[in-house]
Amino acid sequence: MRIHGVAINVPRTSSDRPDRTSRLWQALADANELSGLSPASLSPVLNFAYRLYGWVGHPPSDRFGQVNLRPEVFDLRSDAVTSSILTAPNPDIDVVLQEGFFFSPKSANKPYAVYIDGTGSIVSRHYPSQCPWTANEGMRKNWMQREHSLYHNAVRVFCYSEFCRRSVISDYGITEDKVSTIYPGANRQADVSGKKREPRQVLFVGYDFKRKGGSNLLEAWPLVRRSVPGAELNIVGPVTAPSHYPPGVNFVGKVTNPAQLAELYASASVFCMPSLFEAYGHVFIEAMSAGLPCIGPSAFAAPEIITAGKDGLLVEPGSVDEIADALIRILSDQRLLQEMSHAARLKASSWPTWGGAAASISNQLNQDLVKATP
Repeated sequence: MRIHGVAINVPRTSSDRPDRTSRLWQALADANELSGLSPASLSPVLNFAYRLYGWVGHPPSDRFGQVNLRPEVFDLRSDAVTSSILTAPNPDIDVVLQEGFFFSPKSANKPYAVYIDGTGSIVSRHYPSQCPWTANEGMRKNWMQREHSLYHNAVRVFCYSEFCRRSVISDYGITEDKVSTIYPGANRQADVSGKKREPRQVLFVGYDFKRKGGSNLLEAWPLVRRSVPGAELNIVGPVTAPSHYPPGVNFVGKVTNPAQLAELYASASVFCMPSLFEAYGHVFIEAMSAGLPCIGPSAFAAPEIITAGKDGLLVEPGSVDEIADALIRILSDQRLLQEMSHAARLKASSWPTWGGAAASISNQLNQDLVKATP
């Protein structure tokens, strides 16, 4: 199988902190199935213009969607990736594998599949501030037509979760037998061997603080401290801390050193990220690999990762009381904490690897291409 990968940006296939895309491509390269990578990059001038548009008009959390969910940007990226595929050094390609739903390689006239963690419809429903077409019906229809065509013409649509798969089927009318769920591998395994764990320390990791439920967690924290005196909350992600926040909260800031992040996982006893919107949630498996029970939203893909009552608890997005109750329940019961910690480690150890995800994708594409051959 000769798979040609395409993404908005072609990542490095190895680095100290590789992202999800680079791990996918590296796994396919390790299996000798990656024939090349092509970017769907805007020209330098257009890239600067759209970045400036994002910076001027939108907060950091919304900029990516406000730029990349525009129909004309979809077309520009589609043209760029088509040109890149057609001029690839190794033109002998069996299938193109696209990460993300922000463009289409259809014009390259190669069989293609997509691997996505969400859809435009999901973003529109749950995080509308990222959509430039929220109040523009004509733009919305133009976008949806492009996204429907992307899925309709693909030989296979791979989804990170059943949550995403249901959207592809119900929102875009794609037949069920064409859409598969393949859970991605863990982005990082936290090495906490020999580390001392603090029994009442909670960890939050999320750079998009508000969307990740950070503000709701801060509001719940005084309730937690009232029932669990001495509880501490470490917050990783926001570069700037709020001017006022309750006692027992430590804003660590942005962490780029893997060893420092590993120390934070090692010292915590519970991981809490009660997101208002979370397309998937890689960090939950990362936290579970450190033996941390996870508190996450009872919506989106989180219930597919966290088994409520076993390796964590689920809370209604935005519910301050439920966040507080969940933290108090785990922190106040050391036996429950230990049982959930053990279950979390087992969950993480049995979770698919990126190598396993790549193999599943390759095997399914082999079957799809055989069926498509006259």
